[in-house]
Amino acid sequence: DFDAGHRVQVLLDGAVKAEGSSPTLVLENVDRGTHQLTVQVTNASGDILASSATNTFHLHRYSVLTAPNRPKPKPTP
Repeated sequence: DFDAGHRVQVLLDGAVKAEGSSPTLVLENVDRGTHQLTVQVTNASGDILASSATNTFHLHRYSVLTAPNRPKPKPTP
């Protein structure tokens, strides 16, 4: 557990995208492509107490257009 007033911030590409008092946070609607992720712990005043290294990740979204074993369209007569 965090001390009173401590919060976790998730920065995606330098902008805060999730924040809370729990170490479990969810990112939603992240665009496909290359992103940078950093996690910070702040106190009640907003001062950064700890920060992770910035990690780069690549998001590939599933698409029915590129799915393996996709049914082939039937030829039109």
